[in-house]
Amino acid sequence: MSDEEAPVLIVGGGLSGLTTALFLAWRGVPALLVERHSGPSFHPRAHRVNERTMELMRTVPGLEEALVEAGPWALEDFAMVIGMTVTGPEMHRLNLAEEAEAVIDASITPVPVSSAGQDQIEPVLLQFAKDHGADIRFGTELVSFTEDDSGVSAVIRDRTSGSTQTVHARYLIGADGHRSAVRSALGIGTHGVGTLSHNVNVTFESPALPRFMKGKEATLYYLRNPKFTGSYIGTHIPERGSVSFDYDPSKEELSSFDDKKCIQRVRAAFGVWNLEAKVVEILPWEMASRVADRFREGRVFLIGDAAHQMTPAGGLGGQTAMQDGYDIAWKLAAVLAGEAGPGLLDTYEDERKPVAEVTVARTVLNYIERLAPHRTDVPRDVKADNIGVTIGYRYRSRAVLTEEPDDGMPAENPRTPSGRPGTRGAHVRLERDGIPISTLDLIGSSFVLLAGPEGGAWTEAAGALPITVYRVGGDLVDVDGNWAERYGVGPAGAVLLRPDGYVAWRSTEGAVEPGAVLEKVLAQVLQR
Repeated sequence: MSDEEAPVLIVGGGLSGLTTALFLAWRGVPALLVERHSGPSFHPRAHRVNERTMELMRTVPGLEEALVEAGPWALEDFAMVIGMTVTGPEMHRLNLAEEAEAVIDASITPVPVSSAGQDQIEPVLLQFAKDHGADIRFGTELVSFTEDDSGVSAVIRDRTSGSTQTVHARYLIGADGHRSAVRSALGIGTHGVGTLSHNVNVTFESPALPRFMKGKEATLYYLRNPKFTGSYIGTHIPERGSVSFDYDPSKEELSSFDDKKCIQRVRAAFGVWNLEAKVVEILPWEMASRVADRFREGRVFLIGDAAHQMTPAGGLGGQTAMQDGYDIAWKLAAVLAGEAGPGLLDTYEDERKPVAEVTVARTVLNYIERLAPHRTDVPRDVKADNIGVTIGYRYRSRAVLTEEPDDGMPAENPRTPSGRPGTRGAHVRLERDGIPISTLDLIGSSFVLLAGPEGGAWTEAAGALPITVYRVGGDLVDVDGNWAERYGVGPAGAVLLRPDGYVAWRSTEGAVEPGAVLEKVLAQVLQR
């Protein structure tokens, strides 16, 4: 087969890879994605699209609605239970809707969440990516790649025909999971707690499930069984569920987990020894805590599980992966379009690696609290709570004009936003042409300048720059009158939001030469 060219080659078609392909294509970059498997994930794996991820996904028209529709349950129905078995007494119950009302409510974000599993999320991302022009090739694997100053040359192989071809790309993205061949080829190591447990996940079908789970279909069970620790969750198919359990490889060989033995574990998880069930899929996996030592090597980037492996406790692995994909996509698109200098790409690792470090640590603590309180061999010192790693994390890089003094904290409470550069732009209720919107509705395709009611000089000066401009108190009505407070500026101040909604810079008041100030700010943020 003949050689071909692509601006970006993505290796891996999971949540991070598909998100990257979609947002590159939406921004006009027709990326090529290769995935060795024959199609999207059959396994539910990661569940939910949380609030922060949905804030990013909704920038593509129709994607938010499609992801919500893909979820089989409403948030108010979802609960989390700790017990010995699914049908036995409950040790503890946490209703996630009540938790959301207590922590992440409409004052923080107006977006809905999706209860969809990975097997439902991936097809949605795939369809949207294709619709926007991404080239997605399943059943195709990376064989090798080399890199030089001009780009990356990669050999890919069709796993059905065996034919190979060379792809010349400006950049390569390794989205190929925690056993990343791309990361291995680059010689990048990992650090962290390491392996926490060896596990087997069994997807099964049982005609009795609807009867046992009536009224509890949207419940995630953390199981502290005398024989194992694990979990159970249903799927969008009423007769199908998923049980995960750990095992000791020094006592049980992985190969011993055939259909018969797995059904025994499923019955133990349910506490129903005569449960009629059949195996759909057996998937071994490792619960681990690791972060790659580097997220970038030249023109090659690592995202998702290739960059960080975390426990599923808290459901943050898939979210972090999708957010990685959004981040690298907008930055690559800006560089490829000539809008930003190549230095902008350095900020991917600068920003996303600290987020991965604190999120991985948080999920380890979640694992200990929910499944393994007996573990004393794992560090418990975490510098951010669940809301912090979900929606309050902060960025520090050359794409942010950080203000001093900097307290160095990895996250802030989104209930009391500071508006400081490097923080997520707070949700503020606005009206535009009589239509209710949020500040979050203004982000996505470009940089956005928001100026106060007396900030006309800022909006006039910004008119000659490649950014979108709004004046609060002019074209936008501040419904609750709290925009200035939530962004920490005065009536003549201004805030520059990046395409991901993060505050890149702010001025609390006006400036003598606002045009010169904005040009300098953009030049630094875009590394031009």
